[in-house]
Amino acid sequence: MLAYGQLRDQIIQMLSDKISLDDFEDWFVQNSWNVHQDSNLLAQRLAYAVELRLAELSGDRLSRGEFENELRQMVNSYPVKQEERNIIVSTSSSIDVTRPVLAWLLAADTSRVTASESLTRH
Repeated sequence: MLAYGQLRDQIIQMLSDKISLDDFEDWFVQNSWNVHQDSNLLAQRLAYAVELRLAELSGDRLSRGEFENELRQMVNSYPVKQEERNIIVSTSSSIDVTRPVLAWLLAADTSRVTASESLTRH
């Protein structure tokens, strides 16, 4: 399992010349294998972004300096520490989708009523 903080630390080590790019790439390939199966979303996003930059570097789409600048921006834009908490996201709608949308949008005095009130008018 690739932990977000571990990946971020390795990027910083490479950018600080404490480990070589080759050593970083070797470590990254070994540790990011199956990242989609056993790592959290933040670690996955960072890993995919790094993988893309490594491919661009090896394909001569990025220079070494551009590659390092991109990684530096990633490290600075991602949070320093990931908070381990569950977040539940849900959505709902108050629109009655069985009624034609235009029927309540074209009501003469809709500007003075709420959306739920306009749905109850005929």
